[in-house]
Amino acid sequence: MNAVAASGPRDVWAIGSPSEGTGRLLLLHFDGRRWRERPAPEVTWDSKDYERFPALVATGPRDAWIFATTTALAAHHWDGERWSRVPLPDMDYNPGERAGATALAPDDVWLVVGDHAAHWDGRAWTVMRLPAWAASVSAAAPDQVWAVGGTGRPLAQGSSSSQAATMRWDGRSWQLVPAPEDRTPSKGINSQGLPDGSIPSIMLTQVVAHSPGNVWAIGTSEEFDYEDGRSRTTITLH
Repeated sequence: MNAVAASGPRDVWAIGSPSEGTGRLLLLHFDGRRWRERPAPEVTWDSKDYERFPALVATGPRDAWIFATTTALAAHHWDGERWSRVPLPDMDYNPGERAGATALAPDDVWLVVGDHAAHWDGRAWTVMRLPAWAASVSAAAPDQVWAVGGTGRPLAQGSSSSQAATMRWDGRSWQLVPAPEDRTPSKGINSQGLPDGSIPSIMLTQVVAHSPGNVWAIGTSEEFDYEDGRSRTTITLH
């Protein structure tokens, strides 16, 4: 299992994959008494998609969303009876980027991918440009929506110039909120026998917002290592 979302004690969804490699999406639902497998949207999972597995959110028994970026950016909505695909606007999507989603109500849903955010008001999507690249989003209130990621575009082999990026929607616009930085030059020796001097690359991958003064984010700090290429350390911000 890779993701879980709950609107209450009798409405919990979980998604994952039944096996390694390429396969269909496994979808489970908990009704307060037991878990049952439910029909899933047409989303094919592949082992290389692990870090950008579909995002899952739910606000009630008749409102759940799955956002997938495995082969193309797609939105699937649960209306209490069936899953249906919902058209998404153009978000300048890069297939190598992961999507994050959060929801406060059926008419208040957020999706982030790359340096764009989209908001669903129950009728249509509105796309906005973010001040940095985002991988995750969480809402504590309609005017307290947080997104985290990095200042540099994520690359297949990692970004060599990214620092942690935290952004907040205040009901009117998205603004960067200063986050701790680490620009300590690496003391590792490169192939020329000289100090490498590169700075850590930091990327945040998950955020949970409980209130304006209680927001948590996790991610990784990647540093140069001559023997192993690069080494990663898990970091937490509050």
